Amino acid sequence: MPREFKKLLHRLNRKDYQDALHTISKGISDLGDLTRQSVELEPKRRKRSRAKVVNVLRELSASIHRALRSSIQCKDSHHVTLQLTPQFMDIGHEDEEDNILHHIHFTVAMSFDLNDNSVPRRFWDEVNIKSAPTHIPTSSLTPSRPTASIPNKTKRQKVVSFASVATKETWKSITTFTSTPSSSKTLSQAVVTTLTQHTTNIPLPVAPCDVVIQDTTISLDLCTTLKIAREVRPPCYGQLVDTEHTKRQFKIYPVEANAPDSDTWSTISLCHVLAGDNGAHPLTGLETKVRLALAIASSVLQLSKTPWLPETLTSQSVHFFNRGGTCSYDHPFLLQSFPEPVSSPSLPTSTTGAGTGYPQLNQNTTLFALGILLLEIILGSTLDQLRESYESNLLVFGDKDQFATLRDSITAHRLLEQRVSLISPAYKTVIERCIGCTTTDDLGDEKFRQKVYDSVVVELEEILGHTRL
Repeated sequence: MPREFKKLLHRLNRKDYQDALHTISKGISDLGDLTRQSVELEPKRRKRSRAKVVNVLRELSASIHRALRSSIQCKDSHHVTLQLTPQFMDIGHEDEEDNILHHIHFTVAMSFDLNDNSVPRRFWDEVNIKSAPTHIPTSSLTPSRPTASIPNKTKRQKVVSFASVATKETWKSITTFTSTPSSSKTLSQAVVTTLTQHTTNIPLPVAPCDVVIQDTTISLDLCTTLKIAREVRPPCYGQLVDTEHTKRQFKIYPVEANAPDSDTWSTISLCHVLAGDNGAHPLTGLETKVRLALAIASSVLQLSKTPWLPETLTSQSVHFFNRGGTCSYDHPFLLQSFPEPVSSPSLPTSTTGAGTGYPQLNQNTTLFALGILLLEIILGSTLDQLRESYESNLLVFGDKDQFATLRDSITAHRLLEQRVSLISPAYKTVIERCIGCTTTDDLGDEKFRQKVYDSVVVELEEILGHTRL
């Protein structure tokens, strides 16, 4: 009875609790709205947090450039390409750098010359370069002893039939031998002999390239290694070492089986593709164009202020492979020559129109060049091809290079209003942010990179998602 009586009194005096009940109800409703908004914004927050990956990628790419440059011990000229790939990944708050190093890799292709009946032929080989672990337990360097064949139903043990790096000493002997001058034939025979002598079906606790050589001065002679790989292709080529700065080690993995016709591969620049030169098929399809734009824009952040990327990236700097008459625009790359020509600067600039080294004229040089490149990609033509006659004949007194920038700006704004706005208003906004940027900050500043990532890269990723739908 007392409990029922209290309920009755509460009902009789309910008006006294109306304000409190209304406050509680409103609070619950506000919390629900905040929760829903937080859930909806979580994907965007996670995308913005990926900009932290850029800092690690810039350091790694510069270190890889130094390691590659020092690994070429011959005097031959080599073309080296770095594939432009948007490397996005979700990271947590702990062990961010270790997590990035574990998952990120760079795809590099390198040319080398082989003599076929005294006729030099230039081949290509593609590899994946990944940061090596800095240490490994000593016990994992020694393979397990072979045991009697006893079935184990609880856990299957992986068995490998190669042991070129089964022991630390064997791998050191191979690496030391490959770094000394000798003919490719003698060298390949020595490697095959070494592999044969040490081949046993024994369980190994780690993969070959997980064995970290403690002497960080030992690095592959990459040119010789790629030549040998035409005959003997191991699952891992070995390691490169950046001895100049960080002493960082990189593992080198072949991308796929050797292409026997890689001597027929050639490269073509994006400028030639846009201009329709050399018989290149045009850049078509909105999804293909936006995907290419995303790869280039993200790579500008990932490679900024490194030897890979010129200060002003243009269509003359981006290349594609023509493999046996087939050219795919899904894998753009930057092309360099090792060793670098003495007469050429480390950060080249170009001349005019579709590929110009832009001076500062109230614009951010790097972003203005990126905006022009994004404009050319979406329209599938060079800027020179898209000019009106009156724009080509414009005469402005003053610096010739500044006039070129002004003329490009006039042409770009006309094309944005007349053509790009009809294709994709969101893409038009991204270009306007690039060519309209007047800040003096550069991409060496982390805060500025975050802003560019949020306003350019993330937006292009959103556009690509909508385009696929």
